[in-house]
Formats: sequence, C-alpha cells, structure tokens
Amino acid sequence: MEIRLFHRQKTVVKIKDLLSILRFDSVSGEVSRDKESEVKRKNKDAYENGHIFPLFEFPITMDRPSNYSEFCESDKYKNLRFESENSTPKEVCENFFGYVSEILVVFLKKQFRLRKEDLLNHDRVKYTLICPPKSNKDFVCGYEDAFRVGFGLNKDKEVSVLSSAKVLGAMALTDSRTKNDKNALLFDIGEEQISVVKFSAGQDDGSLTVSLDGMSGHNSPQKLGGNDIDKAIVEKIEDRIMARNSIGSGHKNSGDGITDYGLKYNDYLFMRSVKAAKALLGEREDEVPVNVLRDVEIITNLSREEFKDAIGIKNNGVQKNSVAGKILDYIRTELTEHKGVNRDADTIYLSGGAVGTYGLIDAIRDEVKKIDGTKTVKTFRTSFSSDSIEGFEIAGDEMYSYAPAISGALSTLRGVSYKMVLTRSYGMRLYDIKTDYTPYFRIIANKGTELCFSQL
Repeated sequence: MEIRLFHRQKTVVKIKDLLSILRFDSVSGEVSRDKESEVKRKNKDAYENGHIFPLFEFPITMDRPSNYSEFCESDKYKNLRFESENSTPKEVCENFFGYVSEILVVFLKKQFRLRKEDLLNHDRVKYTLICPPKSNKDFVCGYEDAFRVGFGLNKDKEVSVLSSAKVLGAMALTDSRTKNDKNALLFDIGEEQISVVKFSAGQDDGSLTVSLDGMSGHNSPQKLGGNDIDKAIVEKIEDRIMARNSIGSGHKNSGDGITDYGLKYNDYLFMRSVKAAKALLGEREDEVPVNVLRDVEIITNLSREEFKDAIGIKNNGVQKNSVAGKILDYIRTELTEHKGVNRDADTIYLSGGAVGTYGLIDAIRDEVKKIDGTKTVKTFRTSFSSDSIEGFEIAGDEMYSYAPAISGALSTLRGVSYKMVLTRSYGMRLYDIKTDYTPYFRIIANKGTELCFSQL
C-alpha cells in the first residue's frame, strides 16, 4: 500500500443534479394540484435564483427529496448541501454548456471558417439532446434552455430532444444482425436505475421507424444501478484500509483514522478511480490500482476475485441480496413474469454505464440462458464496429456510457422517426348529465394505437 500527501481544495457538482432541482416526482394523487404547483414554483425559483447547491457525494448514502425547498431547509440534509453567494444552479448549467460549446468549436473550425456565433448556428450543425429516464417536462425545458444559452443559439435554431430508450432502440436496430420487423428488449442499467423497454423496427416511406411499446406489461424502472455497484466496491476497499495500522489510516477500532468531509473533490477523484477499475478489470487479468483520497492519497490494488466478491458474484453463483443479485432479479422477473409480452423478443440489448462492470455481463448471459436459451444477449460495444456506425470509432468501454449520445446523433442525421405503440387500451369513467349522472366507461385509446412523435 503506497501513500502520498495529497491536498487540493476544489468543489464538484453534477450538472444532472442541478437540472433535477426542477423535477418534482410525485405519485398520482399523492399531493394536491395546488401543492404540486407550489413545490414546482419553489423548485424553479431555487434553480434560477437560489444559491444552495447539492454537494457531490460518493458513494451516495442518502436520497434527496424531489421537493428542493425541503432539501434546502431541513437539518436532515445539511451535510449534503453548500451555499455559493455568487452563483445560481442555472448559471452553472449555462456556463457548463458554454464550456462544451468551446470544445465543439475547436473541432468545427477545421471544417468551417466562421465566427463562433455563426458556426454554432450554421444550418449544417444539428443538435440532439438525450434525456435520462424519469425526465419530466420541467427537467427537459431547463435542460434545453441551459443548452441554448450556453451555446448562444438563435431562437429559431432547431434542437431535437429524445429519450435514451428511443435512440438506443434506433441504434440497436441499425445493427446488421438485427433484421427489420423483429423485436428486441433493451435493459438500460444506468447510474441511478435499471429500466426496460421493448422495441421493433419498420419502414415508413423508405426510412427507419422505431416503434416502442407503451411500457405496460413490463417491469417498472427500479432504483438500482451503478451507484449501488460503486457503494459495494467502496465498502470493500474501506474495510481493507480501516483494518490496517498504516500511515494515515487508523485501525478500524482505534478511532484515529483520517476523516475528510470538506474536500469533495477528493471524493470525485476516488469515484473516477473506482469507475475505471470496474472496466479495467475486464481488460487486465492482474490487479488494478484504486486511489483512495483523504488527507493523504492511499493507493491500493483490487483483484478480479475481490471485485466480483464485492458485488456478489461468487464461484458457486450470484448472492441473492447482493447488488449483482438484485440486477439479475430484475431481468429474471421481466423474462419470466412477462412472457406473453416478450415472447417474440429474440434479442436482449444491455446498455448503460453499469454494463461495463467486470463480471456483470457474463452473469446476465448465464441467467438468460437458464431462462430461455433462444434469446441472444448483446451489448452495444460487442454489436457495433466502426464501419456499422458510419466511420465513428468509440474507444474501449466508453461505448457503454456514450451509446445514447452517439445513437442520438446518428438518429438525427438519418432522420429516424419514432412511434409509441400502446400495449393495452386506456379509458376513463364519465358521467351522463342527461340521465342523472349515470356513470359509463369510454375507451379513449385502443390497444395497438401508434402515437407518432419526433421528440421526447
């Protein structure tokens, strides 16, 4: 175990966390419309005019409320926030996209000899924003507004907004090994949650049309993913460090170990090291280094067996209540309890940053084979060569995380259209005022109805 002095004073925030200030998630009927409107107004004010920011946390230990005013005021969350008098969340998001635009300009200047403002608004430059799951209207509008301001776009400049499920479906269906009119399941195992959607391809006036079912009859999204994997790995590493009497780390029972709550930048670097280890173990058979940052930098090693043990993958199978076991349970439930909906889905695609986790794909493949040996499991990394995505080449394991962005760009360039196909009928109870308010039921959307749209 190597130890080096390490002192750096920086603050880290996640752009998605800042945009999520605008998102209020409530179960239908849980709060009144007046209360919901009030919370949304407060959230919007906190985003545009407030100075309270969510602290970067790794690993994540506590859920933040969707009611942001509660997060700002409650003592329960005081260690998860900080105040910056000279900035607002909205300004930080806009400045972030301004930084991104500067990077883009460097590449575009090689093709166009124009000023930055004219370059980013050029007719040949097209934009597509990819939204994560559970993105409501407030989140999407805040996302697009911050993007437009940061890039300095004209009001009439078109920006497409698509969900990750739609563009991943389009990318999967451009794979030469997936023929049109065949169905596939997509499991998106992201940082915060795992979700599933079924999709198929068709032709409409010669262009590719991606149809997604209406989600009914499938597993609901579950809060489970990369954050849980990270937490399991961190616990494994922390137990090892605190069990040793070494410089900078006290014995786990002595109480004299180094603690550092202020330097959140250290947590950020620790996170990067853990995430790199998750992917590198799939490429290297020897141990990989993990940098643990406190008041000193502690460099420790993690082997493949130690890693798999941390997430619950053992030689004799996967532990049921481990993070890997819970991910397998989600997939198993989808394939066994929703057979009728998924019978014709012969291909299963895996996407999301957590898919790059060493050992996880093999465990999923083994589980799917036990349930239904006719289904093929693919990832976007193994499915696509640079030729099949028109000359784009994605380095190593980046394909797992950036597949939505890549496929969103390609979907826009190809002019892919999207449809939502309802998998059950929807109706509502009405009352006939002519017959003393006699109740009756009316179908307002039949099963199989296609809803066409180009955006989210």
